[in-house]
Amino acid sequence: MRARVLLGLISLAVSACSHETESKSQAEVTHGSLAVALTGSDIHGRQYRLRDAEFDLYGCPDWYYGGGYAGTGAGGTGESQCISTTLSSEDDPDSAVITKRLVPGSYNVSLRGGWRLEEMTEQGPQPIAKAVLLSSSNQYVYVWDRGQATAFFQFGVNGDLIDFRYGDLNIEIQVEQPGDHDCYYGYAGFGYGGAGAPRCPVGGSFAAGSGGVGGSF
Repeated sequence: MRARVLLGLISLAVSACSHETESKSQAEVTHGSLAVALTGSDIHGRQYRLRDAEFDLYGCPDWYYGGGYAGTGAGGTGESQCISTTLSSEDDPDSAVITKRLVPGSYNVSLRGGWRLEEMTEQGPQPIAKAVLLSSSNQYVYVWDRGQATAFFQFGVNGDLIDFRYGDLNIEIQVEQPGDHDCYYGYAGFGYGGAGAPRCPVGGSFAAGSGGVGGSF
């Protein structure tokens, strides 16, 4: 049976006491936390865990926190606070979530290949033979100051990609006789040529005479 699994990326709010503002830098007192959930469930209630997953995290704080360039304002350190790091599900395999504290700003989280899913059963973790990533491997997250943000990695289990995402392709043919070319491509119906323009038969591609407006089958 095919099923879908949602694994969430959640930016959690973290508070800071107001009296700490003067004694700590702006980056230390203004922040949120990015949490990558490693467990999820399908609509049938089956529980899954993401394993061997590595997430490339890159982004910069908003400009007024020194993002993207060296901060030179009052109290600035002169160093950019943009980050580029990798988070791994295997740093703590028993944890249900990866948490990373970040300065408010825009970040991208990219899931590398090589991940796998396990179903959590009473007999213990069971490997999923077929699992596909249904969402983009790259997710954008905006971390608000003491706010919350959510993005999702969506997976399909027990099926191939075409079992979850598909459309139908129709293949058709067209037949013409010598001299029919202008009728098929509409030259006779849009003022191409004068009295010598071909007359397309009614029911053809363009049933019109000289200077006619033409019409489809």
